[in-house]
Amino acid sequence: MKGFTVIEILVAIGISSMLFVGMAILIATALPVYRSTFVQTSVNDTARVQLKRIANEIREARVSDEGSYPIVEATGFKLVFYADIDGDDATERVRYELVGAHLERGIINPIGNPAVYDEGQEVVSTVSSFVYNGSSPLFTYYGSDYPTNSNPLVLP
Repeated sequence: MKGFTVIEILVAIGISSMLFVGMAILIATALPVYRSTFVQTSVNDTARVQLKRIANEIREARVSDEGSYPIVEATGFKLVFYADIDGDDATERVRYELVGAHLERGIINPIGNPAVYDEGQEVVSTVSSFVYNGSSPLFTYYGSDYPTNSNPLVLP
C-alpha cells in the first residue's frame, strides 16, 4: 500500500507546527534585540562623527570679529565659542548645549561692520539625540598643566 496514513500526516503536521511556533517565538524575541542593537550602533556612529566635528571646530577657536575672547561660556553642559567653522573668513559664534537628551548646535553669523552677533539670528540644529549623561558633564575642561595634572577643572 502506497501513501501516508492519517496518523503519519497528523504527526508530521504536529511536528511542523511545533517547529513553526518555535521559529516564530525566536523571531519575536530576536527582532527587538536587533532593533535595539541597530539603534545603539547608529547612535554611537553619530556621536563619533559629531565629536570629531566638535573637536575640529574647537581647534578653530579664535577672537570674534567684534574682538571678544574665543570662549564665551564653558560649563559642563554648554560650550559657546567663536570660530570660523565654514571657511569664509568670518568668525561665527558656535554654541553646543545638551538640552534634555539632545545635543544642540547653534550658529550665529556676524552682521555688519563693525560685526555684531544677534542671538535672534541663531540657527539651531540637533546634532545628536539619545544623549543620556545623567549628572555627568558632557564637557570637561583641564588646566594649562595638562597632561601632567589630569584632574579636571571645577566649574561653577
